[in-house]
Amino acid sequence: LAGRPDQPVPEVSLEAAVARIEAQLATTPEDMRGWRVIAPAYMQLGRFAEAAEALRKVIATDGVTADLESDLGEAVMMAGGGTIGPESLALFNSAATRDPAHVRSRYYIASAAMQASDLEAAKARWTELIALAKGDEPWLANAQAGLAAANGDVGQMDDDAIKGMVETLAARLASDGGSIEEW
Repeated sequence: LAGRPDQPVPEVSLEAAVARIEAQLATTPEDMRGWRVIAPAYMQLGRFAEAAEALRKVIATDGVTADLESDLGEAVMMAGGGTIGPESLALFNSAATRDPAHVRSRYYIASAAMQASDLEAAKARWTELIALAKGDEPWLANAQAGLAAANGDVGQMDDDAIKGMVETLAARLASDGGSIEEW
C-alpha cells in the first residue's frame, strides 16, 4: 500500500450502491450477505417495505434473533407510517422474550403502551427498561421522560407526541444505527 500513489477514492452514492447490490441479488437471490447489507440501506432511503422483505428473507434463511426481529419490527412500523401496529408490536414482544435485556425492543414496547394510552402497562415497561440502564445511555433520558409522562408528571402525552417520540427514535436508528450499548 505504501508504494501506491495517492489517488482519490471515488465516492459512490447510497442509491448507486443499492442499485449494484440489487443487480447482484437479482442473479444470486440466495446471497444472504447481500440481503443483510441492503436492508439497512433501504431503511436509510425510506424504502421501508423493501427493508422488511429483505429482513424476512434473512430471518427465513439465517434464523431469528432479537436484533433481526427488532429490525423487522422497525421496518414494518415505518412502512405503516410510524405507528406501532400489531405486527411490529408482536415482533418487538418476541425479541424481548428472546432476549430479556434487549433494550431496543423494550423501548418500542413501552412506546406502544403509551400509544395505546395504557398508562399502567407503560409505567411497568418504562420501569423495566430503565432498570437495564447503567446510567449514561443515550436512550435513558427518553425512557425517563416516557415514565414521567405515564406517571402524569409532565401532563398527558397525546398521540401526536407519542408518535413523534417513536418516529424520532426510528429515524435515529435508520440513520445512525448504533450498538446495543448505545441504545
